[in-house]
Amino acid sequence: MIKTLTTLTLLLLCFNSFANTGKYTAAGIKNDAEFERFFQSIQQNIRINDSVALSKKIEYPMTIFINGKPNKIDRPQNFISEYDRLFTADLKTVLLCHKVEDLTVNNKGVSTSRGAMRMNLAFQKAPSEYDALVHADRSNRDFWQLKINTVIVSVMTKIVAKRCTKQKESPVKDSADCTKTAITQRQMNQCLHKKNQKSQQMLDSLIAQLKERLPAAPEASLDKAQIAWQEMVENDCAIESWHADGGSASPMVAAACRNSHNRLRIDQIRVYFCHPMKANCKPSQQYQAFLEATK
Repeated sequence: MIKTLTTLTLLLLCFNSFANTGKYTAAGIKNDAEFERFFQSIQQNIRINDSVALSKKIEYPMTIFINGKPNKIDRPQNFISEYDRLFTADLKTVLLCHKVEDLTVNNKGVSTSRGAMRMNLAFQKAPSEYDALVHADRSNRDFWQLKINTVIVSVMTKIVAKRCTKQKESPVKDSADCTKTAITQRQMNQCLHKKNQKSQQMLDSLIAQLKERLPAAPEASLDKAQIAWQEMVENDCAIESWHADGGSASPMVAAACRNSHNRLRIDQIRVYFCHPMKANCKPSQQYQAFLEATK
């Protein structure tokens, strides 16, 4: 009987663990709907400039960084009196422009574009009441509440705000340099993924064309060189992106690294089409044009 109950308990724990898996679990937030309502309520407070309601959503003390200068906010009254100075027009534009699906998540919390605002669960009781049991159950709102814990206003805030305004006025079309129009981390991830796909397609096309022209021995050497090159790229990009592992920027960093290597490889081997004395023959020019068009 005891064995059966133990088995049932383990099954229930496993089921609950699975059921709580969601978009924000990396930040320790298990209820997606609750968090998204919290974020949307912040946007509504900003939209109508309700600094009093917004002050209740802050984890104190909080430091708001404006162009690198820290502004420490100790209590709600300070936040309310300083709201107009701290929450600039650009910051408001960025936060109101942000969509729920574009929020980024890591173990430090949930953030908006370029880290303009970060939110997470904050412990509400005295440190002496903090123990392993309380830490494990973050669904207890007597101990844990969703709060804003970081706000950053920087040069990037103004740039993103301009992009938001421009997108409202005329929707952004797909362009070769989507890095200039992407606002959120999700859009940056998609942008670099597309760039990497294009450069990989061009590299594959280049190699296929080369193989049609090369004799058997050089073709075999090219195959060996590509295998070694691919291994080098995997190792190089693993080193370059280690700091982003597990974070929402990880796909962007990995894709950017591979795209950069693809472009370098295209530029390196496109000259194989040509006679050594004519390094810029017509087939080579085709790939040079691609590299210039997608800078």
